[in-house]
Amino acid sequence: MRLKVEATRSTPAALAVARALGLSKADAAVLISRDRVLPAELPLAKAQALVAELLGFGCRSEPVEVPQSLARCGSHPPLTADAPCATCQTLVCPLCATEGGEPRCGVCAARERTRVRRKRARVAVLLVCLAAVGVWALRTVRGREARTSWDRTLTVDVVLVATEPVDPRVREAWRDGLSELERWFADEGARYHLGLAAPVRFTLSGTRRVAALPEPPDASESWLDAQRKSWALHQGLVALAEAGAARADVHVVVALASGGAGARLVEGIGEGGGSYGLVHGAAAETELGLELAALAHEVLHCLGAKDRYDEDGHAVDPGGLAEPEQVPRYPQRYAEVMCGEVPDGPRQGHVPTQLSEVRVGPLTARDVRWVTPP
Repeated sequence: MRLKVEATRSTPAALAVARALGLSKADAAVLISRDRVLPAELPLAKAQALVAELLGFGCRSEPVEVPQSLARCGSHPPLTADAPCATCQTLVCPLCATEGGEPRCGVCAARERTRVRRKRARVAVLLVCLAAVGVWALRTVRGREARTSWDRTLTVDVVLVATEPVDPRVREAWRDGLSELERWFADEGARYHLGLAAPVRFTLSGTRRVAALPEPPDASESWLDAQRKSWALHQGLVALAEAGAARADVHVVVALASGGAGARLVEGIGEGGGSYGLVHGAAAETELGLELAALAHEVLHCLGAKDRYDEDGHAVDPGGLAEPEQVPRYPQRYAEVMCGEVPDGPRQGHVPTQLSEVRVGPLTARDVRWVTPP
């Protein structure tokens, strides 16, 4: 015999059902919280006694004949199991249900709880990581903004690296070249009324001999390989920069390739808004026009300046023009520092040979906050 009860929230009624069925008060309260046939076989006399007791608490009920179930709930042995678990089909009682009312056995429920806990743990770890990245990013952005506030002189540390000993004449040429580059930055800043006599100060902090020169990723490499090589390059630049000054806003490694004078392969990379750059040059070269222009290019990259050339290396109009307001527009007199080409016409030009042929264009000046956008 089973008992059909009407829903009630009576605590005494829950206690009466708990005693009759051998359940906890909490489980009994769940059972009588809705109209249902209680999932328990009771002798007729016990069922009638429970009916009378519940009626005294304002809960109407009645005994009903229901085919007897031999299955018992694994999680609640006093109760019969009538519904299959939604996951494994094991028969369970009404207490074994999800918040949505879906039947779920104790084993599957435990697995689900474990899965949820692990998911929450992963989410928590991810949130902690995101918070850490956010704090790092905020500090980095603030640091970068401070570098381009131009209320003080920016410091750039330069380290020469080569696979062979660096000729003292080359080292001295670089020392003189960095002084020239300081004057160039001062003149360019003055053109934009920067109000800072020495915007950038360079230090040649030393030379370092290496087994192999650092190389940027190859454009033909896969994305994953390129990312790995970029990270390795960054780590290598950091390690090489340790040979220089301990404190500087920007560190640039100049990799001097072996070869005769006049081997004018000059290229570089700079972290957009970062702190490390790389310039490639010739180990025997003492005429440093191209190298100094490349060094200025990479330093400005680290301050947030963008490249101003197209896929063929020609100036993008108007950003790649040092004097975009010039009339007639071509030929230009100077190379824009983030382009590296003196435009003779649309998509044509020649490479400057002296730093005096290079200027900071208006859009690059805006990138590094020498001017305020209108």
